[in-house]
Amino acid sequence: MAARCARVCVRARACLPGGAGAVRRSRGRRPDRGRRGHPACRGRAAPHPGHLRALRRQPRAHRRDAGHQHEDALQPPEGIPRVTTHSDDAETGDEGVLGEAVPTRGYRLVPVVGIGCADAGRDDLLAFFRTLAPSSGLAVAVAFRPPPPAAVRLESDIEWLMRATPLPVEVVSERLRVEPDTVYVACAGKLLISRGRFLDAVLVEGPRTALPVDHLFRSLADAHGPHAIAVVLPGDGDDGSIGIRRIKERGGLTVARERSEGLSSEMVEAAVATNMVDWTLPPEEIAPRIAEYFRLEAGIRLPPEELSQPAADVGDETAFHQVLEAVQRRTGRDFRNYKRATVLRRLGRRLQVNGVSTLDGYLECLRTRPGEAGALLQDMLVSVTNFFRDPPCFGALQACIPELFAQKMSGDAVRVWVMACATGEEAYSIAMLMSEHLRTTRGTTVVQIFASDLDAQAIRTAREGLYPFAIEADVSPERLRQFFSREAGGYRVKRALREMVLFAAHDGLRDPPFSRIDLASCRNLLIYLSREAQLRVLETLHFSMRPTGRLFLGASETVDERSLLFSAVDKKHRLYVPRPGPSASASGRRYEAPQAVGTRRTALPAAGTALARLQLDLPSAQPAGPGAGGGSWAEMHLRAIDRLAPP
Repeated sequence: MAARCARVCVRARACLPGGAGAVRRSRGRRPDRGRRGHPACRGRAAPHPGHLRALRRQPRAHRRDAGHQHEDALQPPEGIPRVTTHSDDAETGDEGVLGEAVPTRGYRLVPVVGIGCADAGRDDLLAFFRTLAPSSGLAVAVAFRPPPPAAVRLESDIEWLMRATPLPVEVVSERLRVEPDTVYVACAGKLLISRGRFLDAVLVEGPRTALPVDHLFRSLADAHGPHAIAVVLPGDGDDGSIGIRRIKERGGLTVARERSEGLSSEMVEAAVATNMVDWTLPPEEIAPRIAEYFRLEAGIRLPPEELSQPAADVGDETAFHQVLEAVQRRTGRDFRNYKRATVLRRLGRRLQVNGVSTLDGYLECLRTRPGEAGALLQDMLVSVTNFFRDPPCFGALQACIPELFAQKMSGDAVRVWVMACATGEEAYSIAMLMSEHLRTTRGTTVVQIFASDLDAQAIRTAREGLYPFAIEADVSPERLRQFFSREAGGYRVKRALREMVLFAAHDGLRDPPFSRIDLASCRNLLIYLSREAQLRVLETLHFSMRPTGRLFLGASETVDERSLLFSAVDKKHRLYVPRPGPSASASGRRYEAPQAVGTRRTALPAAGTALARLQLDLPSAQPAGPGAGGGSWAEMHLRAIDRLAPP
């Protein structure tokens, strides 16, 4: 124990101001074991561990890399727009590829528990370490709020951690490889972040210096995906409330300290208010539940991600379809348009959260736990985003905004459609860019932004326009002053900006699209959808856009160069223009706007005008009778939009 204390203290002093300089670890690296207990995962992208049995039963000559989905391995016919995924340096660090909505590579990495706490949460942190088994296989990264600003404070934190846990404590001043059963903390004046298989300490200027927990959680989510765990313990402020959204989006686990009488914690309250927390637990139960969560992972039984693989049990495939049918009956949502692999990984996560290992057991959870269908729906929809996500891409978008106004006459409108807008951050980000450009012109061009999403709760949040103080990490102080009002609960978007955006619950695969769009933003939606659904979305967007419009995709998405619908103007930053000619699919059929069956009453949501209370009756989609001169229902819809849409 004395030797270990001396080693840690020397390393701590080396990274303190006035120290002797960085000291590298003397012990050698442990072998790269991949996911413990899963040799098939070594050295390559691996599927959810529950899928490995079916893979191993195949003849060696027919085995495929389980990390690549069958639908992605197929080459599409000439002309079909193929959406592929790419490494996102802004989000994944410098190692690995974000190949799926739930990153495949995360299953091969050591699970990392990121803990955010302040002085008020030290007793809970002590309870966590007392109940954490020394050989759990988990790495623990602790972000203190506020971060230690000086040597004295850091040395005090290190000594306290060493007394709290028998695990080795590493003070990170330079890049260190993540090892299981080890505790990590950043050195003084730096923030702890994850870079693939490594942890690093970085200097960050500006408002982010006050958000060490969010900084850690976001980087863990993008590096470790399903093997990232966020634990929020008591502390002041709402630090961590944005980071846990990112961890939930990437398929990780989110935990908050259980509320108790007499305990007040802004950090915990802000985390729970996001509706993204999987468990609220007493501090002494957190570590054992997380360890059990990962022990269960190896025993999860699911059908194979690739339909070409033989199922280990035919009953698993039957149970899978029964789960989807049960969710559709209870929520009205059909997930057959989602990638099979994505759906299975989300289901696997729900099995682990509920402590069951089979889909039959999960069906029983759906029947007996009233909130479980809604929780699965939330996992599938993943209404997560943040302001100016991928700043270089938004910088490129800002540069092309003047082109959208160039051909407009006085009184014309620039129309924007933000599909899958989630809780509104992206729509408001675009609104800010548009507003800033309008201030540089003397014209009277109007900006209309339509923002749509499947998640009705996310739409309500977007209309409220109230966001946590942690958005200071993404929005500049100048924009905060110009576009937000600071309130007791966070930052609220000012009314002038809110009235630029019309939020509506809308299904881009089924509902009629908006029309005459100059800028269509569809970011981080296509990566969740099947190839056929991706094509339908792109056809819909092409149909809705003006010939001079722009399409803005997510940093992990792109349209194939052979596409008949779009061509790249800035491939690096995911900006595209519609190809000329009629909207047609690769098969040659003319695209028709989606039509709902039966009379549909569509309510236009609040947008600060009297038109917000307008309701529009759209008749049933049916063939026009002989001699009916009204045209198709799609044309009638477009004429109605022209006549009744907000100015």
